Amino acid sequence: MKKVLKKFLIFFLCAGFTAAQVNYAKKVLQQVIKTFNKIQDYQADMEIIVDMEFIKMPTTKAKIYFKQPNKVKFESKGFTILPKQSLIFSPLDLLTGDFTPIYLRKEKLNNYNVDVIKVIPNNDSSDIVVTTLWVDKTKHIIRRVESIGKRTGPIFIDLNYDNNLILPSTVKFAFQDSGSDSLTEKRQNNSPQIRSLPKLSGHITINYSNYKINQGLSDSFFIEKNK
Repeated sequence: MKKVLKKFLIFFLCAGFTAAQVNYAKKVLQQVIKTFNKIQDYQADMEIIVDMEFIKMPTTKAKIYFKQPNKVKFESKGFTILPKQSLIFSPLDLLTGDFTPIYLRKEKLNNYNVDVIKVIPNNDSSDIVVTTLWVDKTKHIIRRVESIGKRTGPIFIDLNYDNNLILPSTVKFAFQDSGSDSLTEKRQNNSPQIRSLPKLSGHITINYSNYKINQGLSDSFFIEKNK
């Protein structure tokens, strides 16, 4: 049933779209990857604010280090329940693997001209059912993400950028209770093998400041030392 639903979703979304719209979407996403690849490494100060229904956590100050393609180091005197990878927004995490991009439309988002592109994984092993991206047409950066997982409700991510940076100054995650009308809930009703997870709703906001970009961080810097 799960495969049937996914094929139906892909057919429904692809119906009426031309190869040109798929090719244009690929071109837009390649520009996003090219822009992000200008950054080899960076470090930044972080402020993490959690406002979740079932998670209580004080505002946390931290420092994050990143090196392409996926090295991450996190330093904080406080406690955080968040995984390190979730503290780094990398478009490469969204745009790697086997997927089909579909150009939907152009529109205005907070006075920015954006292309709206839907990304559908081609592999049933993906945890993501579908992701929608709002891509800045001028700066080739992602300004909004909406993602629906197999076992979670929709997750919305809004990204704000200061000055001419191509790294975000603020990333705000909004977790929405899937509710009985959501795709996730329908899949659960029709697929009893999918375990129901506790429904979470709320926001996590991460503010970034004092970026230092392309400072030449070594690989050895990211090796965790025994304490």
